[in-house]
Amino acid sequence: MAMAIIGASLQAEANSASVQPDAKPNLCAVAKAQVKPVNPGRINIPDPNVILQGGDTFATAINIPALPYSDFGTTVGYVDDYDAECPYDNSTSPDVVYKYTPSANTMVNITLCYNSDYDTKLYVHENYYVFGGHIACNDDACSSPSYPAPYVSMVENVSMSAGNTYYITVDGYGSSAGAYTLDIVMCCPPPCPVDCPPGAILEGEPDCGTGYVDHFNGGCGSNPVVFSYVNEGDIICGTSGTFLSNSGLQYRDTDWYQLEVNAAHEMTFKAVGEFPVQLILIDAGSVNCSDYNLITWAMADVCDTASITYQVFPGTWWVWIGPSVFEGYDCPLDYILWMGEASVPCCHVSMIPDTYPITVPPGGSFGLTGTVSNPTANPIVTDVWVGVKYSGNFYQLHSFPNIALNPGQSINAHLNQYVPGYAPDGIYAYVAYCGDYANLVKCDSASFDFSVSGGRLEGGVSDWILDGGFESAPELPLELALMGNYPNPFNATTTITFILPERMSASVEIFNLLGERVAVLADDLFNAGSHNVTWDASSYSSGVYFCKLSTPKESKALRMVLLK
Repeated sequence: MAMAIIGASLQAEANSASVQPDAKPNLCAVAKAQVKPVNPGRINIPDPNVILQGGDTFATAINIPALPYSDFGTTVGYVDDYDAECPYDNSTSPDVVYKYTPSANTMVNITLCYNSDYDTKLYVHENYYVFGGHIACNDDACSSPSYPAPYVSMVENVSMSAGNTYYITVDGYGSSAGAYTLDIVMCCPPPCPVDCPPGAILEGEPDCGTGYVDHFNGGCGSNPVVFSYVNEGDIICGTSGTFLSNSGLQYRDTDWYQLEVNAAHEMTFKAVGEFPVQLILIDAGSVNCSDYNLITWAMADVCDTASITYQVFPGTWWVWIGPSVFEGYDCPLDYILWMGEASVPCCHVSMIPDTYPITVPPGGSFGLTGTVSNPTANPIVTDVWVGVKYSGNFYQLHSFPNIALNPGQSINAHLNQYVPGYAPDGIYAYVAYCGDYANLVKCDSASFDFSVSGGRLEGGVSDWILDGGFESAPELPLELALMGNYPNPFNATTTITFILPERMSASVEIFNLLGERVAVLADDLFNAGSHNVTWDASSYSSGVYFCKLSTPKESKALRMVLLK
């Protein structure tokens, strides 16, 4: 069903006389099932001690010099210049305007929820005003009796591109006006960079800004049709994104690549972008856009990898790439497209939090142990990179390049992840990958969830900082070693690390002071290298315990202290 919907969309694009590259249908004409009640009985009297802070129009908008930013004022005494539908329009409320021009790509949260005393509305436009052309809009995000007014507004995760000017309008529902407080903060780290790898081919398409018409590689969506020609094994560095037409409609830039296949074989196509990627493999048929056939497709979040593997046959093929959405990711944003998968040595990665579940305040931190290993029979060099997923987007935080591992070897590191004070409350996924970071090709991944909640920690950090790191593994150990446990003393779990000089059977057991065995943590066949086991002692009494590592050749022991 999904392929049929995508096929219908592309066919409609191909049959259209328009040369616009992929228009979003106009969904603005929505019937209102109910009428929101007007906030009754309020008479808005301006406070003479409050400066009218916002500008009256876009031309006189108050400039925001930097973030975070907070300001207060009143809309009483201003003029009704603008409006937006989300979902209500036809407002006659006076409005005021602020503007912000970021020097780097960023995402922000904008709120009127605190200390605003009337029924507000809030919306954002990029570079200029056209009704229906807002990039964010909200009426009643903070609808609750706990706020000074029962209907106040907030927009979250607003994407802003460097060099563009964003106009933030403080408005009201119906004819409401009054005092407001405006707070703006960066909500998340910027999306991970998509860096073009050495030897890649540049797409070369002009930037798809406002009013763009694609005469470069819009494929069957262009008039006349036009493609970029590629070969198997090529790596393409291109740009795409979403934009507004001159009439204010939302569009997305779609790029079509033509590939000639001479013999039947399996191919893997991959793509990653600074926008949510959609990747489609198309049998071009007679190559005149009249009888093509959509074979399969894949989608991925921002900075995640979309992948298609298919047994191609001789003939002409098209590879289609573009955003999976029609708005919110302003052109130009980078992507990488692989016409055939790069060879990557296999690896394993794991990330185990010190405690779980994890709840951390903004400005706080949590600990975890990371392990990367080589399960193959040959030496490898791999990369590890970590980040967070929030609201469907992946944000790159840190990378550990060129970790050398011998066959069957693993290394671990204890890491401490700091959460910045500007991080919004919510549930995040902490994600680790291993593989080829330069080409963003992933061999293995691991993740766990954590929550950000509570008041901001005074004196906390102001960025996503990761303490600790992996180092390339040493040569294979010459002797058995029981390295210790972390933490020690502990309550109520601890991780025990041991090293084996060769592939062998090993057991890890726990004994109390009376010499009684109280737990068996491992009894298995292990590869040479470093290994971790965890003891959950939550059901045991405080005191001294001993860990014993036993192999067919020798044994080791260590002393541990459980404190509750």
